[in-house]
Amino acid sequence: MSRRVDRLRRHQVRLLPAFALAIGLGTAPAPRAADSPDPIATLVVDARSGAVLHAERATTRLHPASLTKLMTVYLVLDAIRRGAITVDSRWPVSAHAASQPPTSMGLDAGEEVPVGTLLLGLAVASANDAAMVAAEALGGDEATFVERMNATAAALGLRDTTFGNPSGLPDPEQLTTARDMALLALALEREFPGHGGLFASRSFVWNGRTEHTTNRFLTSYTGADGMKTGFTCNAGYNLVATATRDGRRLLGVVLAASSTGQRDATMRALLDRAFGAAPTTTSTLAALGPAATTPPPRRGVIAEACLAGPSGGWNVDLGVARTERAARDMARSFIGARRASLGGGRPLIIPRYTGVTLYRACVTGVTEERARATCLAYRREGGQCVIFGPDAARRQVEDAKRIQRLQSRRSD
Repeated sequence: MSRRVDRLRRHQVRLLPAFALAIGLGTAPAPRAADSPDPIATLVVDARSGAVLHAERATTRLHPASLTKLMTVYLVLDAIRRGAITVDSRWPVSAHAASQPPTSMGLDAGEEVPVGTLLLGLAVASANDAAMVAAEALGGDEATFVERMNATAAALGLRDTTFGNPSGLPDPEQLTTARDMALLALALEREFPGHGGLFASRSFVWNGRTEHTTNRFLTSYTGADGMKTGFTCNAGYNLVATATRDGRRLLGVVLAASSTGQRDATMRALLDRAFGAAPTTTSTLAALGPAATTPPPRRGVIAEACLAGPSGGWNVDLGVARTERAARDMARSFIGARRASLGGGRPLIIPRYTGVTLYRACVTGVTEERARATCLAYRREGGQCVIFGPDAARRQVEDAKRIQRLQSRRSD
C-alpha cells in the first residue's frame, strides 16, 4: 500500500510542477468516469392521472443538481399566490448572490431585479445567482430558506428528498429520487396553472442580453412543452420533461445520465414508448417502494464531461483543504469571483492521500486560454494555482479512485 501511495505522489509531482503547465490537450475521446456508474434512474407518469407507466430505480437517492430549482420556483410562486409579492416586485441582489458560480445571469451586487425575471432566470437559464436572490428575499438568509424548502418537501410528500441550498450546487447531503422530482413537478403544474408557460420558455432578455434555455430536449422533441435540466459532476445529467401528443400528457424523469446525449436519448425512448402504448397500469407514485431499500448514494464523478473534453476540459488547481466541503467552497469562491475571466467552470475535488486524506480544490471545464489567463492574474494578486489539461485530470481522478478502492479492501 505504501509503495502505491509513493507512486501516486511521484505521479502528481510529474503532472503538477509548481506553476507549470501540465500535460497537453489529448485527442482521445472523453472516457466514462472512473468506476462505471450505476444505471441511471428513470420514471414516466401520466401527467393528468398520475399513473406510473414506467419506473426503474425510481426511489434511488441521487443528487438533484439544478432540479433543486423546481422547489425554489415553487416557493416563489407560492409567495405570489399568497399575495406576499407580485411578478413586478423587485428584489435586491446581494454580493453573496452575485458571487454564485455559473450558471448565472451575471447579476451585479446592488441592482434590483423583477421577480418575474428571476423566475425566468431560474426556469430557463438555471441561474444560480437568481436562486440565491430568491432565497435571501423570501427567507432572509439562505439557511432559513433551505429550512422552508425541506418543510415544503415534506408537506408535498417528497419523503426521500433533502435540500441543502436553493440552486443545486454540489452538496453531499442534497439528495432526491425520480419519484420525488415527479411529485414536485406535478405539484407545480397542478397548483400554478397560470404559470404553465414558465418552463416552456426558450429564452428571455435581461439588461440587453438574451438568455437561452439550458433544456435541449425542449427544443428537439416533438410535443415537448416544459420543465427543467440539472447538472453537476457528481449528479450527472438530470432532466424532468413534459410532453403532449394526441391529447395525452406525460411527465418523464431521468437522473444520473453520464452525458447530455445519454440523458436526452433515454428520455426520448421512454416517452416514445409510452406514447405508443395504451396505459396498462394503475400504479401510483405513492405505491413506489421507499428509498431505504435502495443502495446508498454514489460518490465521485459521474459526468463524462468533467474528466476530459476537446475544448473545455482544462483545470485550475487551487491547493488542498482538510475536508471535501472546504475544498468545494474554495473552488466555488474562486469561480464566483472570476466568472468573467473563466467563462464558466465547475468545482472538481480530487482526494490526495499523504498518510492522511486531503482534498485538492480544482476548477474544471474551462478552455486552456482562460485557465492560463485566470491563473496568471490570480498569481499576480498573490494567490497560488497550477493549471493542467484534461488527460492529467482523468489520470489523477482514476489514480485517486484506485487508491480509494485499495484502502477499502484493506479495511474490509
